[in-house]
Amino acid sequence: MKKMLEFIKIINSDYAGVLSLLSSLIMVVVTIIYVGHTKRQANYAKESAELVAKQMKIDKQPCIVPYVTDSCGSAWDTTDYTRMQLGFTIKLRNVGDSPAINVYTLADIELQFSEDSAGNKKLLPASLLPGFTQALSAEEETDINIHFETSEVKVLICELRKASEKNWERLRTNPSHHHYTGAKLIIRVFFKNLMGQWCESTISYQIAWLAYKNPPPQKTHNLNENTIPPKEIREGDEFKAVLSSHHIAPFVFAMTTDKHVIDVLQGYTDESPWLSAVLKDNCT
Repeated sequence: MKKMLEFIKIINSDYAGVLSLLSSLIMVVVTIIYVGHTKRQANYAKESAELVAKQMKIDKQPCIVPYVTDSCGSAWDTTDYTRMQLGFTIKLRNVGDSPAINVYTLADIELQFSEDSAGNKKLLPASLLPGFTQALSAEEETDINIHFETSEVKVLICELRKASEKNWERLRTNPSHHHYTGAKLIIRVFFKNLMGQWCESTISYQIAWLAYKNPPPQKTHNLNENTIPPKEIREGDEFKAVLSSHHIAPFVFAMTTDKHVIDVLQGYTDESPWLSAVLKDNCT
C-alpha cells in the first residue's frame, strides 16, 4: 500500500510539471498572437492616419485653368520686310483650394500638316520668355500675354491655307468626312503646390482661321469672304485668331516631376540668366 501511494505521488508530480509546461507554452502562444494582433492594429491605425493626411493634402490642391480671352494681330512695314505679330491674352484662374506658386505659362502652335524627323507634329513656340507669376491664391486670377512673330505667323497662315484647301476638296468629294483643322493653340501652365510638388495644366484650341479686325462690308453670303486665308495680310492690317469654342477645348490637369519641368523650361535659359537662376532655386 505504501509503495502504491509513492507511485501515485510520482505521477502527480510529473503531471503537474507537464501541466505547468503546457500552461507556459499556451501563454507564450497567446502572447505572440496578442503582440502580432496589436502590431497589425497599430500599423492599420498608422496607415489610416497617413491615408487621411494624404487625402487631405490631395483635397487641398491648387488647380490653374488657363483660357484665351482675346487675340490681336498686326502687320506693318519695317523697310526690309513686313513684320507681323499675333498675340493672345490668357487668363489664369486658380480654381483649387490652395495657393499656386512659381507659375510659368507657355504657348505653342501645333502644326497639323508638318512633322519632325520622329514623326511628331511640329510645335511653333511663342516668342519671348514664358509668362511668370510668383503666386496665385485660391480663386485669384491674372492675365498673361504671349505672342508669335513674323515667321510663326507665316507658317500658321500656310497651315490654315492647307486646311482650307483640304476642306474644299472634302466638301466636293466626301462631305460626310470630319473637317480638317489647320493648327492648334496649346497652352501649358506649370506651378507648385505648397508641398513643393509640380503640377501641369494644359488646354488646347483649334485655330479655325484669322479674321480682319475691321473687315470691309461683306458682298456675298460666303463666310470666308473676309477670312485669312484665302485673303492675304497686307501692311497696316489688324487681325485676330478665330478659335474653337471654350466648350470643346480639352483641359488636362496632372501632377508632374521636377525633371519634366526642367526639361521643358531649359530651352529658354540660354537667353535668360534670370530664368536659369529661378530654375536652380525652384526646380532642384
